[in-house]
Amino acid sequence: MLNSSEEKTVQDTWALISPDLKKNGVGVFLRFFTDYPIYQKSFRSFANVPFDDLPQNKRFQAHAFTVMNAIDGMVNNLDDPEMLDEMLLRTGINHGKRKLTGEAFEEFQLSFMGYLESTLKEKWSPETKSAWELVVTLIIQKIKEGLQAD
Repeated sequence: MLNSSEEKTVQDTWALISPDLKKNGVGVFLRFFTDYPIYQKSFRSFANVPFDDLPQNKRFQAHAFTVMNAIDGMVNNLDDPEMLDEMLLRTGINHGKRKLTGEAFEEFQLSFMGYLESTLKEKWSPETKSAWELVVTLIIQKIKEGLQAD
């Protein structure tokens, strides 16, 4: 998993994002749908909402907040690998039922990382990038296991 320095880096930078999970979640998903517009159609509750209307759409906001809240739980449980594994496997199983693929999560990872870099600006050092790449890669691997489990 992560060493203590990497864990601290992830948690310290997440502390800059977590005070406004709704705003940042909207930002992450707008980035994701800009990078990969096809995925908006995967979300029935806002599949047909015009892109420019998404930031004000309450269902979109709620989903973005829910995802960021889940990421918050993951970051806060980096020191409890068994708990983290269960959370991630459950996430994978739940998304597998919706026919999402590992590729979708890998592409979300790229958008998420891009969002962090653009939001954290000068706080986004090579060490920060490396720590986040490690943790997000581990998260995606475990989610992909869950996608295959059900």
